[in-house]
Amino acid sequence: MIDDHRQILKALQLTSYICVPMIAHHRAFGAITFVSAESRREYSDADLPLAKELAARASLAVENARSYRAATDASRVKDEFLATLSHELRTPLGSVLTYARMLRVGMIKPAETERVLEVIERNASSLKQIIEDVLDVSSIEAGRLRLDVQAVDLPVIVREASATVMHAADAKGVRLELIIDPITVPVFGDPSRLQQIVWNLLSNAIKFTARHGKVQLRLAHVNSHVELSVSDTGIGIEPDFLPFVFEKFRQADGSFARLHGGRSKSSATRASRPSGRTCTSC
Repeated sequence: MIDDHRQILKALQLTSYICVPMIAHHRAFGAITFVSAESRREYSDADLPLAKELAARASLAVENARSYRAATDASRVKDEFLATLSHELRTPLGSVLTYARMLRVGMIKPAETERVLEVIERNASSLKQIIEDVLDVSSIEAGRLRLDVQAVDLPVIVREASATVMHAADAKGVRLELIIDPITVPVFGDPSRLQQIVWNLLSNAIKFTARHGKVQLRLAHVNSHVELSVSDTGIGIEPDFLPFVFEKFRQADGSFARLHGGRSKSSATRASRPSGRTCTSC
């Protein structure tokens, strides 16, 4: 490789050259080389200040471009973060407001009051947890959210999450069907995160299912895994988009999805048997 470069330089028949560094924040990140060939002109010490000035201006231009890109990326990440946060807050907050209004106007039967209060309290706790997570923005951006891994009762988590979105299904006339098999193997995971996954899947399925349609949630023990799947009679996902469903902040049709408030592109989550690990996909 060095011999090739030497041959190229010899073929150019260079007469003179000046090489000056490009510097930003007191660190060199490149260099600019000025060469003379056909003119046979030789550079002198008098040419060095001009070369340094040109290198300094080029360095400033490159640094400005980098700063602009960093600012643009930061703005985009902020917008994506706020959009995701609003989506995460909407489901539990909507449940709290709906049930509180139903209690106020007397739409809840006395026998159901205790259950409704439990739903309100559970969703208020979920909101508190989300807000606490937001306070540690650096951990969120680095993907280091703390997980409270413990043995969980998935059927209970699924039923509680379903109760959170039941009012949305009833209001839209969508039938929510739960098929829950007995889970006999221990499952480990973060109960708050798992519940968040379930209600996101259900709320999105309900949102994109036409009136009088059906959303089905199935929890089953499949081979060595416990599998949770959500299916619906809604618009579905185009096959061409399926390879991208697990990418962060991706939407198959942003303009259509925004009319409905966004849509999660997934329908399954899995938790492992007692190996000390939990695998989820959402």
